[in-house]
Amino acid sequence: MSSPITIILTTTVTVHERMIPTNDVQHINKNERLEIYLRSIKQWLSNTNFHIIVVDNNNYSYHELSKELEIYKNRFEIFYYDEKILKDTKYLLNQPTKGINEIYAINYAFENSKLAQKSEFIIKVTGRYFLPDLENYLKTIDMTNIETIRQNNPDFCELVGCNKKHFYKIFNRYLVNDRNEIDLHVENIYKNRILWFDNILTLPEMVIFPPTTTGYLLLRFYL
Repeated sequence: MSSPITIILTTTVTVHERMIPTNDVQHINKNERLEIYLRSIKQWLSNTNFHIIVVDNNNYSYHELSKELEIYKNRFEIFYYDEKILKDTKYLLNQPTKGINEIYAINYAFENSKLAQKSEFIIKVTGRYFLPDLENYLKTIDMTNIETIRQNNPDFCELVGCNKKHFYKIFNRYLVNDRNEIDLHVENIYKNRILWFDNILTLPEMVIFPPTTTGYLLLRFYL
């Protein structure tokens, strides 16, 4: 793993009101969500050498990490914004699915980050999860010709990555499939876009440490 890699950790500390009727991540309250995110972020910082970007799409600033911002100032950034205020986020406000909000957040982080521009690879990871074996595994891989990166189960998208030059193909913020149809199931979008490329790195099943509650209130042990 000779090329710098940036991990973008996507978070929503305060769940958007419109998501509350669904059976997804809002079942964990704000304090519990924050505790999980803080634990994960600190693990990525203290146990890896990746560039780490945290982005929160409901304006949480992570003031708790001011010390880490200083300690890891050469490889750590935090971004946050309010979807209700930004001029180009109006299309997000009435969407019933969190995937479209997350992909906007990934773009926001990428476009505002100095670290991302210094990196060759961008990997988005859902902010709840820390993968202790990811860095060591990638060190064993010749990344020279790798174009895209996906987790072991291609139907899931907690982890999605690519060479920076393909960022706007993989992470295009508009969820339109090959038939020019809107598909709000972002898992389908990522799966399809990754298959546009020949050199795909499919990761082995990786341990999540510690096991972490998912949006469906189940403990996840592997990603």
